[in-house]
Parts: sequence; structure tokens; C-alpha cells
Amino acid sequence: DPERDPVQYFFELDSVNTFDSGTTLRSGPVFTGNDTVTFSVAGLKENTNYFWRVKASDGASESEWATASFFLGHTNRPPEPPAIDNPG
Repeated sequence: DPERDPVQYFFELDSVNTFDSGTTLRSGPVFTGNDTVTFSVAGLKENTNYFWRVKASDGASESEWATASFFLGHTNRPPEPPAIDNPG
């Protein structure tokens, strides 16, 4: 921040990319510590796609949302059998 105002970050996590499922996890303000920002969650569902986003604010202005997604799958399952797309 050019004015050296404290910067806070806001995180959201959801299973839909519109962040309106009704079960969206929201962090509230998170401040940096040792130049790192951490948002931890627990109780996520297995075999689920999750979307997360974060924005920064210094109280006077805020950034756009930065977004990404990930798939949570702890269980190691075998791959699906191959399918023939165009049998000759």
C-alpha cells in the first residue's frame, strides 16, 4: 500500500463459482503476518470441486476478486476404464 495503511484480506470458499450456495465460508478480515496471509478451513467434502477468491482492502479502496479452484479428493481411486471414441 503506497500510503502504508494496513491491508486486510477477505477470503471466500464455496462449492459453486457464484459464491451463493448458502454454505459459503467467509473469512472476515485477515491481516498479514511475516509477509504471509493464511485462511484455513476444515470439514470440506471429499470428491468436491471448490472455488475460492480473495480481495485486499486498505480501508479506502479494495482490489478486484482474485479467483481459483481446486478438487478435493483424498482417496486414491483407480482410473476409469478407457472408452473407444471412434471404433474402426
